[in-house]
Amino acid sequence: MSKPPVIGIFGGHTVYELGPPADVEAFFQAVVTAMTRWPDDAPGSLLLDRLYRRYLHAEALPAARQAMAAVQARFARLGTDDPAFRAAREASADPASRLPAQAATGAALFGLWFTRFDEAVDAALSFQAEFGIYQAVRLVIADMPGFMIDKKRPLPQYDALEGPPFWQRSAAP
Repeated sequence: MSKPPVIGIFGGHTVYELGPPADVEAFFQAVVTAMTRWPDDAPGSLLLDRLYRRYLHAEALPAARQAMAAVQARFARLGTDDPAFRAAREASADPASRLPAQAATGAALFGLWFTRFDEAVDAALSFQAEFGIYQAVRLVIADMPGFMIDKKRPLPQYDALEGPPFWQRSAAP
């Protein structure tokens, strides 16, 4: 059985590794499940469509940061025994997972996610300020050659995307 690819979040000039596809899916499943309890604070399409399936527009980065901070704050109030983190608990049992099996809260469980998201946004903003080019924040295959394919994929392909995200299609066995 082959090792699953590593999925990362790309921004600016750098890809920040998150973990195998199961970790990524677990994060978004947890967001969907946990945020249904707080519909007024739900991140909506910004995280659940734009980040999960497509990419974040430059002008959406401040709102995306706020949405991710809201998710982190909500996750901090939930223990990892919460049903929202069932998929994450299962994923963390896999040796390829980067989720800490002994985390006490959802925020600790996905601490790497929150850090890497901020790093990718900072890198995208820095690259734009330095070179005048926005390298969109998006989920990609972090392994070579998958990363080179995802990095060069034109953004209009993401806009026209129907079905599963590219990183998920590329990660399928």
